[in-house]
Amino acid sequence: MVNESVTVLSLGLTPAERDALADLDGVTSVTCSTADTLHDRLSADRPSCVVLGHDPPAVDGVDIVEAVVDADPHSDLDLPVVVTTESDDDAVAADVVSAGATGYVPRRRGTGSLTDVVVDAIETGARRRRQARDSAMLTEILNRAPFEIYVKDTEARHLRSTKTVRHDDAAGKTEPELADEGRAEEIYRKDRQALEQREPIVGDLSRYEVRSHAIDNHDSGWLRSWKYPWYEDGELQGLVGFTQDVTGVEETSRELTQKNRLLSQFASVVSHDLRNPLNIAQGYLEIARETGDEETFDDIEQSHRRMSEIIDDLIRLTRDSSPGSSQSSLELATAARHAWGTVDTGSATLEIDAESELIVADEGLLQQVFENLFRNSVEHGGEDVTTTVEIEPDLSGFSVSDDGPGLPTDVRERLNAGEFTEGGLGVNIVRTIADRQEWSLEAGESESGGARFTFTGCLLISNPGTETLDRRSRPLTDAYTVGDVAPGEHRRDSNGWTVTGTGRNLWRNVNEFYFVSGVADGDVDMVGRITDFTAGNKSAKAGLMVRSGTEPGSLHGYIGCTHNMGSESLWQLEPDDGTQSQLIRDDAAPPIWYRLKREGDLVTTFTSEDGDDWRPVTEQRLPLAERALYGLVVVDHSRDERAVARFEDVSLAEVSWE
Repeated sequence: MVNESVTVLSLGLTPAERDALADLDGVTSVTCSTADTLHDRLSADRPSCVVLGHDPPAVDGVDIVEAVVDADPHSDLDLPVVVTTESDDDAVAADVVSAGATGYVPRRRGTGSLTDVVVDAIETGARRRRQARDSAMLTEILNRAPFEIYVKDTEARHLRSTKTVRHDDAAGKTEPELADEGRAEEIYRKDRQALEQREPIVGDLSRYEVRSHAIDNHDSGWLRSWKYPWYEDGELQGLVGFTQDVTGVEETSRELTQKNRLLSQFASVVSHDLRNPLNIAQGYLEIARETGDEETFDDIEQSHRRMSEIIDDLIRLTRDSSPGSSQSSLELATAARHAWGTVDTGSATLEIDAESELIVADEGLLQQVFENLFRNSVEHGGEDVTTTVEIEPDLSGFSVSDDGPGLPTDVRERLNAGEFTEGGLGVNIVRTIADRQEWSLEAGESESGGARFTFTGCLLISNPGTETLDRRSRPLTDAYTVGDVAPGEHRRDSNGWTVTGTGRNLWRNVNEFYFVSGVADGDVDMVGRITDFTAGNKSAKAGLMVRSGTEPGSLHGYIGCTHNMGSESLWQLEPDDGTQSQLIRDDAAPPIWYRLKREGDLVTTFTSEDGDDWRPVTEQRLPLAERALYGLVVVDHSRDERAVARFEDVSLAEVSWE
């Protein structure tokens, strides 16, 4: 008796043997007259077992067993084959088993023994199919899971996990042996804790350190873990667990908490700064009532004007923080001079050491930064104060300084700690804008002892020109799959390129993508228009790249679009240092033009809507050799999904820049 309805194919059995099979509950016995008929029915009936009567030459069990095993479309599930024969020769038994038979029954043992072996073979086959199905389902779950699932041994080495499915060499290794980073160390630390204490870890939140970068300044992340010791027969075998990287969620939660706290401080600052001129106005109003002196109304008007300025600043700050605010490439010097002209600076002096550099910023917010700092310099330094705007070394940012009395120590410390300070709404607004622009702000002391505000993390550009004296076209001739990723593909036609790629990411220590490339020497100009981009992940990328080589840790610069997050620039400034990201925040979507300019070791990237008016967006010094690779990149942010990008008007040229 078997536990489910199954089909058994037979060939060469005696009538008694056929009847015995037919009498089994749940078994449909199908008798085949020839080996060819048996072969044809394997696919049609999908049998759970084949039973053969070995009687050569009419029915050669050895040959037929081999044919069944070879023909079985599900041979990886081991279709059971049972052979019965008149012979008691051990050599015959060895031959049929060697050919792939599951069982061998001499006929002298009777039909009862035969049916017992057949039932056992059916149940064993069903169990193997269930195990294979379960294993396939587990593999699919592990392959698709958006977080880490794992079974590890008592040394915290991977036995089966999302990593062993995706990386052939992961089995038998601990987390630090797979990745040299803070995240891996933290997961391993929690593994050891669960194994040594033999206590489950449920929903634990822990912080891990990552290497900070100048461009992409994220120095930590957050993990939430569930780990359970795993026992068999009372003996510890290892652990099973789940780990999810919740960095984005945790950072958002902590940012909201911080913003709520700062909002309370900000309200207190605004209240203080409004109350001061209001009290002054009320005092002068009392004097005017008592004396009738009309000159006091001038003082009242001045207090009202100051309150109006405060209110205007707050309105502008709110308006410019709306989702519609955008960034553009601005001349830093022009923006500073314009702001200086809107502030009552008297005889104060403005000096600018930044004549050609551009800054990628929101124009309204940048204007407000300069206005507040200039006003602060004049109010505290007097009308003979000198205010200086200058570029920081290596284009790392810019500063605004003066030769006035400087900031009080407590105010400087509070600003650098990210706190609001009473009595200085202007500098508080400046700090708020810096946060909004994702700049770092440091309040310090100038060389003359005055105030100095240094902004870093800005996108500055010193080489925005795109005119060339001559061009020598270079072809795209090669294609590379970079990293441990399924091969991509590309197709060229008269109008452009269609490029298909996979890959988990192109960020930090993960460099997996498809790269269609060519070689160029010296100064180079590469241009391309993305007309269509289809992908399954909003962070999928398609764009233009320069690389020092095809290894994942090679130096590179990149400009392109994401699938749903606007344009993005990527940089790896030192070998194996990890890719750093700069989101342009331009809501770009195909069709859109991109440009990559190399002049010496300075690489500048551009975007354009029409291919004529180019907007510089990022720039870095990239120490490439004279010869480098340039090409088209596509990555889907998935091992299995495929992103497809259409590139047109692609050109690669060695150039001489004007």
